Amino acid sequence: MQDVRQHPRAAYRLAVDLYCGEDETWHHCHTANIGRGGLFAIGVLCLRPGDNVRVSLGRRQRGALQLHSQVARVSQVGAGLAFGGNGQAKMEMLAELLSPDWDGENLLEGVIKIGPWYRDEDLAGWMRMTSMLSDWQRLTQIARREFLRSVRADSTTSRPRP
Repeated sequence: MQDVRQHPRAAYRLAVDLYCGEDETWHHCHTANIGRGGLFAIGVLCLRPGDNVRVSLGRRQRGALQLHSQVARVSQVGAGLAFGGNGQAKMEMLAELLSPDWDGENLLEGVIKIGPWYRDEDLAGWMRMTSMLSDWQRLTQIARREFLRSVRADSTTSRPRP
């Protein structure tokens, strides 16, 4: 079977809430994969192809990103949802969440970009995340400095002579 998705999906387990139908009943489940075009939700069995569903990425209480979607397919374990009818700003927010472009320079920027995906809500959990980002930043900064030093050294030795 050929994959007809316009956007690739990443295998990522993320807690989501799905709001089904007119009565706004919600179902807590998680994703098997997610991309800019949609997601596959595991644990929701009340959907039919063509149903309109509102997807809440993250916790509702913390101002989660909410996207409109339509059920594309249903299986025994969940449903494939295609995002549609969302504004450009929401789609840009989704793209930023899916692939944060943190350069590793500023630790606070890394926390802001990675934080929405982090599951822990307590101080200890956030301290762990900050510690992981700090370790990543420290390791990549060494590699970045070495790379820049080698580029500068190559550029000074390979300059054409006048």
